[in-house]
Amino acid sequence: MNTTTTLTPATRIALAKLFAASDDAPLTPGIHEVDDVVRLHVRAAIKVGNPTITTQISKVSPWILLGAALSKLNQTTLEAFVRDVVQRLDAGLPVADEDATKTAVECVLGQIRAATKIARAGSVRVQGELEFLD
Repeated sequence: MNTTTTLTPATRIALAKLFAASDDAPLTPGIHEVDDVVRLHVRAAIKVGNPTITTQISKVSPWILLGAALSKLNQTTLEAFVRDVVQRLDAGLPVADEDATKTAVECVLGQIRAATKIARAGSVRVQGELEFLD
């Protein structure tokens, strides 16, 4: 049993998790003075998971990118662009180089995804008990 006046990080985590799991009623708004001396025996097993990197789903979709790009064009250029696409479709011609378009879109989306990766610490699970000592 550790009887020192300092608590190890594992003991602090165990105390926080075990007290957080208690059925105490939440405090009412206001200031609550605390001046207690407490003697506890803490027994716990702490399991810490591996850290993970998750990709947050980006709010930027290809349609938003297309809309943003088109909004940069003036009305005359936009009308000419649309007219050219319609004429190519009517003539059975390709509208764009599919490989180049795919590569450009994948590059942009890859940059967006790379910017939305989030490192998260591993989950912490505590199983144990607190015993108040006299």
